[in-house]
Amino acid sequence: MPRFLNTLLFCLLLVSLSLFEIQAQTENRIFSSSIWSPSVHPPEEPLLPPIVELFSEQQLEVSFDDLNHDTRDLSYRVLHCSAMWKKTDLLFMQYMQGFEIQPILDYAFSNNATTPYTKYWFRFPNESMRPTLAGNYLIQVFPTDNPDEILFQQRCFVLQPVLKLAATVRNASSARIRLSHQEVVFNLNTGSLNLPLLDEDLIVHITQNRRWDNAKMDIKPRFIDSKTLYFDHVGGENAFGGGNQYRLLDLKSLIGIREPVLAFEEQKGKWKALLRPELPRASSPYRDLPDLNGKCFYFRGQNYTRSMDEDYIETQFIYAPSAPLGNGDVYLLGGMSNGHLDVRYKMVYDPGTQAYMLSVPLKQGLYNYLYGWVPKGKNQAELMSTEGDFAQTENEYQIYVYARNNGDIAHRLLGYTELNSR
Repeated sequence: MPRFLNTLLFCLLLVSLSLFEIQAQTENRIFSSSIWSPSVHPPEEPLLPPIVELFSEQQLEVSFDDLNHDTRDLSYRVLHCSAMWKKTDLLFMQYMQGFEIQPILDYAFSNNATTPYTKYWFRFPNESMRPTLAGNYLIQVFPTDNPDEILFQQRCFVLQPVLKLAATVRNASSARIRLSHQEVVFNLNTGSLNLPLLDEDLIVHITQNRRWDNAKMDIKPRFIDSKTLYFDHVGGENAFGGGNQYRLLDLKSLIGIREPVLAFEEQKGKWKALLRPELPRASSPYRDLPDLNGKCFYFRGQNYTRSMDEDYIETQFIYAPSAPLGNGDVYLLGGMSNGHLDVRYKMVYDPGTQAYMLSVPLKQGLYNYLYGWVPKGKNQAELMSTEGDFAQTENEYQIYVYARNNGDIAHRLLGYTELNSR
């Protein structure tokens, strides 16, 4: 290969790695071993996305558990991020009204739980912190006396609904992947927006089931006709592997056994769930089972009412392919990992059992999950070898449209839609 091509490929690799590292700084992450089950969603709506409209009365409820089971002074801040999920240099007053740091005042202790914990929660926006600019935001929680010690961070969105999208999902156009992939096609009317440098002023992302590891970032239109932009690519730019229906884990009650649970056992005063070994589904026929498209939510009992009675159950996952998958790692994907590859949910291959193993504490509730394969050196999970890719799988897709009009200090989130492949 000519030297200049080698140099070009090396430079492209550096740009790709740099972009990944920048985005990794703002992904949903937990930095403290005692923090579990963080969630951000509209109040009383745990399955809805963390989005509020600008200057509306809408709020998000942020909650998390501290398994130290003690009270401590905690605070939070909300940082503005670019459309590409890089922390911006904007001053606080340029994107928010109120105070930069707010104390977390609401908390409660667990009831009758073998794993005691303290639950904290707060709502945003509020009277003391209200965004004035639509876009991407990062919520960070930390000890009040040490703002540099971030316990966890979660993404959220502030939407200014100016742009409308017409979107649909179809089987991939390419015959090579038509039976395994789905294609998100849509058009967008820019209306009265003035976007002189369209390539820089408009940024569009697509996610599948709110996953960010395999998101399609900064997609460009295939065709422009006056004010209408057409994103109907046929070369795979908008194509996602269909994956498979999510597996279901029901931990809402310790009474009765529901697949894939083999047994609940009490060991040293703690509850443990033993799951049967699970096999790859790539070579199995597709089964159209109902799922939550990767979401999870926490509750105990049969009435879907959340309380302080949910316990933590040490849950043992066993993924047993016929042979090790090669040079890489198996991750558990789903709502518990908040749409990112989380080291807490990375499995370890055990030669003795000839299976990938993971033991992790999960709060009582319902969970959707998949086993994802991440080849060494990659930052995206693929499902072809673990779960299979089927074009008929029911998936949800989210489209985010950011635009920077004349005079704007940053890209604003001006369009959002969520659609189903059915």
